[in-house]
Order: sequence, then C-alpha cells, then structure tokens
Amino acid sequence: MAPWTNRPMAWSCLAGGQIFSGSDTQAMRLLTALREVKDEIGANSIDQAIYTWVRRLPPNPLAIVGSGKIERVESDIESLKYNLSREQRYKIWTASKGCEVP
Repeated sequence: MAPWTNRPMAWSCLAGGQIFSGSDTQAMRLLTALREVKDEIGANSIDQAIYTWVRRLPPNPLAIVGSGKIERVESDIESLKYNLSREQRYKIWTASKGCEVP
C-alpha cells in the first residue's frame, strides 16, 4: 500500500491568499505568529511555515498545492525539511483561534 493512501488531503492551506491579505484581528494575529515561526525555523517564506504546520497535524495530511507556478510548488517541497516544536505548533493554533489550547 502506498504511504499516501488513507490520509486526509488539506486543500487551500494558504486560505486562498487571505492569510496574506486579511485585515481582521484574526488574520493579523495569525500572520504575526507565522512570521515568528518562519524566522525561528529558518524558512524562506510564510508559505513554508504553513505547509510545515499542516503536515505536522496529527492525521498527517497531504498538503495540496493549488498553484500552477513551479516556484510555489518547489517552495512547498522545500518545506519538507523543516520541523516545528510543540510550542511553535501551538503558537500558530492559538493565533488562529484567539485563545489558549484547552
């Protein structure tokens, strides 16, 4: 059986670009946390921090890249080399939700 079978697929990991252009409180909180994590792990872009976070979710989803631009696909592939600590994963989660982990 192939290693990618029976895994959920994560579509629109970048929220259709709204993560970068959103101006509400949640989007700004999330963008700040993603920038911090990007710098902490040495990623080249926020996209890479997002894809790294998605891949580290418990169901081990396949992150679907919706871009036809080869640079975006290459950036996603490069994100495989990064890892997040538990604290970094929860930093992104709490920024998105606006509350601490229960």
